[in-house]
Amino acid sequence: MADDQLTIEALKRWSQILLWVSVILPVLGGIAAGARYYVERKEKQLSSAITGARIDAARTEASTARAELEDYRTKNAARRIGPNEVTAIAHAAAAIRSLPVKVACRMMDGESCDFGSDIADALRAGALSVPELVRTSLNDLPGVVAIHTPANATGQQTNELIAALAAGGVHAERHQIAPNSIGELHPGYFYIVVGRKGG
Repeated sequence: MADDQLTIEALKRWSQILLWVSVILPVLGGIAAGARYYVERKEKQLSSAITGARIDAARTEASTARAELEDYRTKNAARRIGPNEVTAIAHAAAAIRSLPVKVACRMMDGESCDFGSDIADALRAGALSVPELVRTSLNDLPGVVAIHTPANATGQQTNELIAALAAGGVHAERHQIAPNSIGELHPGYFYIVVGRKGG
């Protein structure tokens, strides 16, 4: 009888344990499912954030590359004078049409000579008598359009010539050229010397 009582008690305890296990297992299953959902959602968020960061970085890189390319093109674009600038220079140069002017460019430098031709054509459009381009090998003058003034020139004449070029967007500055550096430097002439394009 005592053994039966012990067996019954043991069975009751096991019954209680199994009951608790049956209650706890679904709860643990729910916790596991919730944890898995949270982990998967976090993984998607992180993946999305990484992808978004990569896209943003790629956009920034592309924008920087475009800006650098545009800067490179601007720096290396040939200097030219458009129709509107020609008109502006011609109009401003009409006041100095009697000024003796020659335009010189860098020998063997097509860009310098093309720009020099544009300047000469614009001055001719303003009724100045500008002869053919003079070519110089000794005056490099990177990035400069120089104005050589003759000994008999006035400051006003030089300023008017500089202003006429500036009207068309050509920045020129005074610069005395060595007499033996430009072939035959004719006395009494203003020389506009177009240096090579600056870097």
